[in-house]
Amino acid sequence: MSAAPALSFSAVARKAAALSFVVLTLAACDAAAPAKWALAPDTANIHCLNIYNGAPWDIALDRAHGRADGQAANFGPRHVHWTATGASYDLDVATGALIVARGSSTGGWVSNFTCAPLGRT
Repeated sequence: MSAAPALSFSAVARKAAALSFVVLTLAACDAAAPAKWALAPDTANIHCLNIYNGAPWDIALDRAHGRADGQAANFGPRHVHWTATGASYDLDVATGALIVARGSSTGGWVSNFTCAPLGRT
């Protein structure tokens, strides 16, 4: 009886990367619920809730120093984007929708939050 041919590490890595891309793409199709308020340009603190489990998260936005949640961030006219600890964060300031995506060897995950100015949720 002969053994099955072994896959090389690079072939396994390519398959894992392709699977991660498919999983993250499908997860991103689940759009975040719209927030109650858009975020004004002078908003400094927001309160976010995970739309699936209600987990709260308060985030400080510091446009003057280009920081979100204490991390270096890009502030655009419609989005705030930052990365930290292997995750990517994208906040749509027009709707208050925050999408957090984290890749991993098992495919990763995406979480959706709805955010509003602190004190208005």
